[in-house]
Amino acid sequence: MSQDEKKMEEHGVVNLSDNPSFEPLTLIKPTMQGSAVCIKLAFRQKPLKCIGHECKVKQSLLRTTARKQSVDLMFDEYADAFVQGWDALEERCKALLWAHRQWFQQQDLSKEDIDETFLPALTTSRANRNQYVLKVSLAYPRDSETPQVVIRTEDDVVVHASEITPTTRVTPLIEVQSITMTKSQFALECVLRQLLVHEDVSDQFLIPRKPRTRARLEEEPSPTTTAAATIATTPPADEPEDFNEDQATDLVERTELETAADPESAFDERVQLDEWAVPDAEQPAEELTPAVDIYRDMYAKAKEAAREAKKRALEAYLVAKNIRVAHDVALTDDFDAEIDEVTESDLDEEE
Repeated sequence: MSQDEKKMEEHGVVNLSDNPSFEPLTLIKPTMQGSAVCIKLAFRQKPLKCIGHECKVKQSLLRTTARKQSVDLMFDEYADAFVQGWDALEERCKALLWAHRQWFQQQDLSKEDIDETFLPALTTSRANRNQYVLKVSLAYPRDSETPQVVIRTEDDVVVHASEITPTTRVTPLIEVQSITMTKSQFALECVLRQLLVHEDVSDQFLIPRKPRTRARLEEEPSPTTTAAATIATTPPADEPEDFNEDQATDLVERTELETAADPESAFDERVQLDEWAVPDAEQPAEELTPAVDIYRDMYAKAKEAAREAKKRALEAYLVAKNIRVAHDVALTDDFDAEIDEVTESDLDEEE
């Protein structure tokens, strides 16, 4: 057994992509937490921690509200081994619940009841059926917007949570803490503990890269990675495709205005203005970055931010409408008409 394997075993860590065995997984007698029942998990008498597949984080890690916050980890179609490992974990949890069914005698549960009411934590994305989504919780210290998540690069460089964007490629460490039981369902409670940030290399690039020495760094253009954020002078990306949901078009177009109203918010604050200051007379003029390239970068970043805002607005619109329809909410308001009332003047009032 290697040193890494020993360390993982000591800390109750499993790599879900390596087809692990969950036989050592056990349940701890449940306790009441409000109106729900909490059943703690233990893996070799330690909290269960799972290494995931390479993925991206959909939302910001920073706290935006006073309430408990969660984020979505987005896995692509290459995460099949991870998906199979997660399915095996959930099946083991179902088997353990059935083995300890005496804990829930008042519910008179059958094995079919457990299978039907166990809520999958890993689901397919509604926007892209080739993607998988895992919702994980974040733990925050008191009066802090930064989560208790250790984030490092492969070179062991510490990364701040604010540097993680929806395009950052990471490998997560997820603690599966417990199974929560309510009147209608069982659900896994998962907390994000660590992130390993990867260099931004295309999945289709098959030739392994050599270590990036100082000499090579001087020759290559600066990448727009999170670990070393700079602005690259590349032309703007292609226009994003429009969404097909016609009924939400008006709403999401107005949401774009909210981000476009302040395009400089997408500009990397860590880039110092001195990089474009007028040089000494001895410095060749051709070394200056043309102003048009700078604004092209700003435009590309603002456009990407608008696209993400458009997605969030569409999701919120569909969630609200689904709740209204699926749960037969008896309201007399005109849902679409109220949404259409939002105009550009509302942006000025919020300011």
